[in-house]
Amino acid sequence: MMCYGSVFRSPGDCSNAAGRYDLGIIIDGSGSVGNHEFAQTKMFLLRLINRFPVGTDSTRFGIILYSDIPKLITRFSDVLYHNPIGLKLKLLGLEFPDGETRTDKALKMAGTELYAAGQSRDQVPHVLVVFTDGGTKQGSESYKEVVKPLKVIIKQNNTKQLTVLN
Repeated sequence: MMCYGSVFRSPGDCSNAAGRYDLGIIIDGSGSVGNHEFAQTKMFLLRLINRFPVGTDSTRFGIILYSDIPKLITRFSDVLYHNPIGLKLKLLGLEFPDGETRTDKALKMAGTELYAAGQSRDQVPHVLVVFTDGGTKQGSESYKEVVKPLKVIIKQNNTKQLTVLN
């Protein structure tokens, strides 16, 4: 998980005793994932939702589904999805889009629409989780560029990729 924003005392600290988050989920629905793995991801997300107190004053979920083109499925402000049942029904109804892997476009949408000013709560930690089977399509925009609105800096060393928050 990547935690970002100025609400944390130290980079990478995702702790929140109140259990309140604006939790963004990006789901890869490209052909390389396949329909079976896409269904497995949905089942995992159903279990993940059970781990959070979902509600207007608790954790809110924002979901982006992508392949060639990202689609904003739920916003943090969508009251219909401020309860686990509505959120799970929406998730179960997602159809496998197939197509090419354009993770760059999904990350860009997260910055410009999901976590844009006024779209998420300032007083809670913002967490973004990306479910993908690998890299984006050749010729995509660099992650370094598309995550700028999310205030995430990606640094790489010889063996590991580190996410540093600014």
